[in-house]
Amino acid sequence: MKLIASFFVVTLHFPFPNLFGQIFFAAARFAVPFFFMISGYFYTKSDKAAQYHSTKSRIRHLALLLLVSELLSFFIRLVAKYDFQYSFFHNIANVFTIFIDLYEPWKVISFTPLFNHTAWFLVQLIVVYLLYAGFTKLSVLPRIKYWALTAFVLGFCAVRICALIHIALPPYSDYFILFMGFPFFSLGYFMKERKFTPNLMKNPVVCFVLLLVSIGLSYWESVLFPTADVYLGNILTNVILIILFEHDPGISPENWFVKMASYLGNHLSLYIYILHQFVGIILQKIMTAVPIIPFYGSVKP
Repeated sequence: MKLIASFFVVTLHFPFPNLFGQIFFAAARFAVPFFFMISGYFYTKSDKAAQYHSTKSRIRHLALLLLVSELLSFFIRLVAKYDFQYSFFHNIANVFTIFIDLYEPWKVISFTPLFNHTAWFLVQLIVVYLLYAGFTKLSVLPRIKYWALTAFVLGFCAVRICALIHIALPPYSDYFILFMGFPFFSLGYFMKERKFTPNLMKNPVVCFVLLLVSIGLSYWESVLFPTADVYLGNILTNVILIILFEHDPGISPENWFVKMASYLGNHLSLYIYILHQFVGIILQKIMTAVPIIPFYGSVKP
């Protein structure tokens, strides 16, 4: 599922055109919250010593990915803006100056890196892991569900109320850590902790119908609240996916395709935050070469 979600992350930055693209784009917004939820789902406090070691290892891995993504993005921007009449160090300083001048306060609040803006997810996940390590040490995890729910509801409602009364909010308001990383990580954690699985939703047919409902709900919200970036339909999608795949799906783990997909999802899916630009360009080339979307009406992309 992490491998599939990484594909949807790419389509958020390189969306499909027309009406199909609008529906797909709204539904695809489940992907980023899903990464937070699945990270929380696999966070455990059964052994504090082992948990701290695991958390430190994950933070180191995320920090390395973040560093590589920033260096690669900086290099791409340096090449694009390089002026040969100036020295190498002058060009480096010029790129830094340009992007520092463009860096806005809301990007600091949402933990957005300087050069690769799409890597904000990595920064937020590092911060959430640090927060949960502290919560584990202080033994206050049972209270977190109330804090996370309150933060999410406040942010979710604020974005929609401001849209209705036409108050401008910073871009990606839903992506602030209190509205995105913290509550969705917490939701995944408590789904695992409480073994939240309604019996009705164990039925694959019911889950499929609910997935269609969640897609429709996501699209409806995207039309009604164009300034929002996360929808109730996306949350329903994530809950359904975790419920579906936390039980035996009837697929052998020894199957070569399952092994390959599991390895890519577990170990390489986060690399999409480094390589999404290159993958996205290839995806767009395929989209323009193969007309697979015949129904679009007169809706603009």
